Amino acid sequence: MHTSTSPSASQPPHTQSPPHEQRKMLFIIVLSLLLGGTIGFVVKKFTVLFQTDLLTVSLPSPVVPQWLDISVIMLLALCSVFAVIAMHELGHVLGGILAGFRFHLFIVGPLCITRENDRLVWSLNNDVSLYGGIAACIPYELTQNIRRGMMQLALGGPLVSVLFGTGMLVVAAFVIPILQSVQPWGNWMLFFSGLTGASSLLLAVATGIPYRVGGFFSDGARVRMLLRDDATSERYAAVAALAGLQYSNQPFSTVNTQLLTTALSLPDGTLDDITAHIFAYTYSLDNEDWNTAAQHIEYALSHLQNYPPAFQPLIMLEAVFFFALHHNSHEQARQFYAQIPSSTAFIKPYSRLRAEAALAYAERRYDDARTKLQEARVALHNETLRNSAILWEEHMLNILEDRCTSVQ
Repeated sequence: MHTSTSPSASQPPHTQSPPHEQRKMLFIIVLSLLLGGTIGFVVKKFTVLFQTDLLTVSLPSPVVPQWLDISVIMLLALCSVFAVIAMHELGHVLGGILAGFRFHLFIVGPLCITRENDRLVWSLNNDVSLYGGIAACIPYELTQNIRRGMMQLALGGPLVSVLFGTGMLVVAAFVIPILQSVQPWGNWMLFFSGLTGASSLLLAVATGIPYRVGGFFSDGARVRMLLRDDATSERYAAVAALAGLQYSNQPFSTVNTQLLTTALSLPDGTLDDITAHIFAYTYSLDNEDWNTAAQHIEYALSHLQNYPPAFQPLIMLEAVFFFALHHNSHEQARQFYAQIPSSTAFIKPYSRLRAEAALAYAERRYDDARTKLQEARVALHNETLRNSAILWEEHMLNILEDRCTSVQ
């Protein structure tokens, strides 16, 4: 296991995005514009070939009031977005199931489906940051070929998007025109099927092209990586499996160490390497092995500039908690806390409150620490998902509460 020995690892790092990541973001924006133009061209050709103008169906229909027609069109456009994302994520789930993985989570918009023991539970997703869709499947056993399974899981999304998009355009071309005499339903269904089909194909292309932006890999980039039977692909497969395990209902302390060993096998300071150390930090704290946890959090901090800027505050928040509670260094903890934005979509309220409670404890503001601790418990109680990440948060709050009780 490689750990950092850099003397600056415990100092608050700078979090400015590297110039090459900014160029990549610009490239993806230009690519998206080109793909949008391509879809527009296809829609125009569709109009010529099938004498069906998809672009005029959004005009007010004389059959219904204009306000109702526009309202329905807007609602259908929103439903189209969720349908496209849902089918893409469903493709990932199907790919994982066909690979022999176990389904654990499916979220699209307000819909949340989780596995609790041997049953599926439907609930309302109240986390807006997950509205864009997320799916998780994890291996039944570590003896499975995880790399090949992850490849199937990654391929499932774009492939299902292609099939779904093609099917919707076929429906728009050959089935919906039969309903043109039934207005306004004909126009509405044509608009929905045409828009959904074109958007699904666009999503398939956008996710199927191999690229990386801000530390994130497209489905195509992941497949290309996994096709290489080397340490990099094995490491990614292990990290992806660990990421899936956090959506199970088992404590992090029960994670098989074989997965952690594989995930930590290539110390190159990349996104996957840093993520592996974060999981190792979480595993170590759940086992209350503070010294090993210190090695992993300091390694992550020493390579923080290689992590996606949007997620760097998550690591710094853990640094606040750890340095305040373990090192009892409120000065360093306060420096890290000063760099964390006051509002970010990826920091949960209970995680921020946990770190603030630890900081108050280190600064000997014990009444403030207890208040923050109780607020964190209330925020945690409001979470609908009861997974490994929530169990870990509860364990950390229990540790902090014991510390606060000892100074009464």
